[in-house]
Amino acid sequence: MTSSTKPKRRWLALLARLPWELLRRNPGVLILIFVIIAFNFLTSTQYDLGETRTPGWVFDTLPHRLGALLATPSVIVAIILIFCAKTLLDIAASQQMMHAFKRSSLSLLSSLRALRLNSVIWFVALELVIYVIYAVPAVSLYALAGIIWRESGVDLSVALLAIAAVLYPAFYGSIATAAMVAVFPTSSRQRFRTIGRLISRRSILLLYAYYAVRIFLELALLAVVPFLALTLLHNRILAGVGIAMSLLIPFVFLRGGSYSLSLQLLAADPQVRESFDAYFSLTRQEQTPESDT
Repeated sequence: MTSSTKPKRRWLALLARLPWELLRRNPGVLILIFVIIAFNFLTSTQYDLGETRTPGWVFDTLPHRLGALLATPSVIVAIILIFCAKTLLDIAASQQMMHAFKRSSLSLLSSLRALRLNSVIWFVALELVIYVIYAVPAVSLYALAGIIWRESGVDLSVALLAIAAVLYPAFYGSIATAAMVAVFPTSSRQRFRTIGRLISRRSILLLYAYYAVRIFLELALLAVVPFLALTLLHNRILAGVGIAMSLLIPFVFLRGGSYSLSLQLLAADPQVRESFDAYFSLTRQEQTPESDT
């Protein structure tokens, strides 16, 4: 085996084969990922994008549409409920992923009962901070682009969309990392220290690249599979179940890979290595030198 092949096989094992071996033995993870896929589909909304192509629509029409929606109490309640449900699903999935990568045999109900209230509060607080961190520059750029549109007639909506596409993997990865660390059985201060270990150029670039690829693949699958499911089943609920079943295995690979990558980047943290000793034992076996052929 050539030296250039060994790193490729190692990364393939760390990001695909090893996570799959760990997760497929844990029905709780599979159930939660199934529920998350179905939830995301059933709470999504289809839009007619025809009028959005009108120059200035993002600055002239969109604010009025959003204002009208947010003035409706039922919409506010729906947004809050969806946010709460999504947050609980995210942290429940992280809890189950943690037990899977620890190779601990804990049922889904037992895992959920073991979820600590302070973990949920910590995650919600950090999640809201992350939203604010990304919302402030987003709103500022939107306001600046709106001024440019009204003063000069130059429509920068495509540029805003491009910036959002570039920043979204960083935003998504931030939320996912917060959910992952929130369920670690450590103090709040230690969780922040753990996240601090990921704030390095190498870690940020690796996580950004992985989440960018993961989001692209998930969106590509979500663009094709729902269309086929709705065409064949003609029922949104049945289509949601069909979509979740079809996307379960790809999503397990993608989400397990991101969890494994994060653990690799946290390998220098003594508490993480001790907590996930079973996982790191498996990775050491993968790193055992093989004889050249």
